[in-house]
Parts: sequence; C-alpha cells; structure tokens
Amino acid sequence: MTPFTVALDLGKKKHAVSIYHTQTNELSHSMTIQVNQKGFTQLHTALTRCSTQPSDFIIGCEATGHYGDTVIRSLQAQNYPVVRMNPAQVTQFRRGLGRRAKTDALDADAMTRQLAVGNFVPDHQLSDTAMKLRRLTRLRLGFIEERGRWMNRLSAVINQMFPEVEPLLTGLNTPTTLAILTAYPSRKRLANASLKKLTSIIHRASRRNKGKEYAQTLKEAATVSIGLDDPCLEMELSILLNQIIAKNQSVHDMDKQIREVTDQLLAERSQELDLERPLQL
Repeated sequence: MTPFTVALDLGKKKHAVSIYHTQTNELSHSMTIQVNQKGFTQLHTALTRCSTQPSDFIIGCEATGHYGDTVIRSLQAQNYPVVRMNPAQVTQFRRGLGRRAKTDALDADAMTRQLAVGNFVPDHQLSDTAMKLRRLTRLRLGFIEERGRWMNRLSAVINQMFPEVEPLLTGLNTPTTLAILTAYPSRKRLANASLKKLTSIIHRASRRNKGKEYAQTLKEAATVSIGLDDPCLEMELSILLNQIIAKNQSVHDMDKQIREVTDQLLAERSQELDLERPLQL
C-alpha cells in the first residue's frame, strides 16, 4: 500500500490539499495553497516532509475543468503519480462516510481515504507532441460546436427571409450555398440578380456541378417567396455568414495542423518502439 495519499480539491485561485498517512489511518496534514509559485512551493515542502520519494505518494484530484492543469503538470514533472478521479464516485464515497455537507476540506479529506482503499492507475504523462495533439483536437471540437450554433441561427434567419429557397440549397454549410448567400443576402437581391452573374458564382463554387438551370430555379423561388424584406435580418444574415466562413477556415487550418502533429507523434512512437516500418494513418 502506498504510504501517503494526497487529495487536491481544485479551484481557480486556490487548491485545498489533504495528506493522508495510510499506515496510521490519520490525516497528517491539511492546507490551502494559492495558485502561484509560493503555493506550489508550500505543497512541495509539505510532501517532502512526509517523504522525499515521489513513489511513496499517490495524488488524486477530480477530473473536472482545467484549473488543475498547472499543479498536475508541476507534480508530474517531479515524478509524482497523479490520478484523475470520477466526480460522481467522489461524491458517492463522501456520502458513504456520512458526510452530506460539501466543502473543499471535506472533499479533499474524503478523496484521500478513497485513494487509500481504491485501485487507481496514475495518469500517463503525455509528451509535448501528444499534449499538443490533445489541445488541438479539443479546440477543434469547440469550434465545431460553436459553428453548429451559428448554423442553427442561420437556418432560422433564412426561414424568415426566403423559406421557399432553403429546400433548394444544397446544405447551408456548402461552398455553393455560402457563396450564393454572401453575394445575395436577401430575397429581393436574389430575385433581381443577374442570371449570368449568379450562374457564374454557382458554377465556380460548386466546381461545375451546378449552373444556369439551378440559378434560374433559385431566382424563380426568390421572386415568389413570402419571405420578409427586413434590413435587420439582412444584416444578421451577413454577420452569421462571416462567422461561419471564419469558423470553416479555422477548422480547415486546424485539420492541417492535426495531420502534421499526428504524423509527428506516430514517428516518435515508431522510434520509441524501434519499428522497422513506421506507424502511419
């Protein structure tokens, strides 16, 4: 059994720390540290007073948010084993101890006891390349979710401006649709558009898949549309299109970076494993 378990109840400006001695079944130290160099030094001092061997500890924290990234990476750099604990299981264990109240100190104390009796596997410390890949993929997901919210608003605006045209569009986030709406952000503008110019825009954006016939169909639908001719909606449509196009470009750029970092990570892993044929996607 590990001689000491340490629990971190993480916060934005401070962390609650409890150190539990598993051989005496006693809480040997409890403290609150600030999220700065002084606080991290206090934590390190408290740990080394118990033992100078990082392997004598198992340090746990709840797997929530990003507030603990700095302290976790600082501890891992000093070879301390760190585990991320399921918040629901932490709450269940604390209540099992008969502690219904929730405070940072109570949470940290309960976590130390849970670490002492549970079978936890420390997190693997990621390489710089793996960390970069994880951050890029998380960032990409955030952009995709944000773009989805803009797309929902775009659909609502189009439904008000020219509902008959929306079913004719080949998906709201296609290059063809974005090009058409950017050039003609209202029912009237689309209805009065030059057929030649509209055809040229469609032809170029669709990579020659659509042309004059499709342009004529759109113009006819816009001409008889019951959509609202509202300058405010037109302004909103233009703003939404700019946001979506910008998000598309960001996702495209991140996809390129993700491919490059993935190739680098596979090359590093292949070298670690001394493979004759490097790993590839």
